[in-house]
Amino acid sequence: VYLMHDSQNGYYKIGISKTPKYRERTLQSEKPTIDMICAKEYPSRKIAEAIEQALHKVYAEERIRGEWFDLSEFDVEMISETLKWLAAMNYYKFGIESVTLKDLIKKTLKTPNHGG
Repeated sequence: VYLMHDSQNGYYKIGISKTPKYRERTLQSEKPTIDMICAKEYPSRKIAEAIEQALHKVYAEERIRGEWFDLSEFDVEMISETLKWLAAMNYYKFGIESVTLKDLIKKTLKTPNHGG
């Protein structure tokens, strides 16, 4: 799961790729103003997809189009910290069925800006 920034328009891309650096280069070939903010690897594609989808839902109101979002500096910091935290913890030990990643991310991001 990765977070990229387009410095030309200020938007952020929340996406998923097995090779995020390669994905960054493919996007840069069309738009050189795109840079990686962070990218984290997870134990399986299924878990990574769940995290990406949960972030898309949490930030649905900031969606511009597709996987592009108009995020605040605080949002970017929270997403980066959440991705690092989820990558570091052994949350998959709890079982994907017993822990809803969307709820886990919402709890992590509980702030005045996100209904907390």
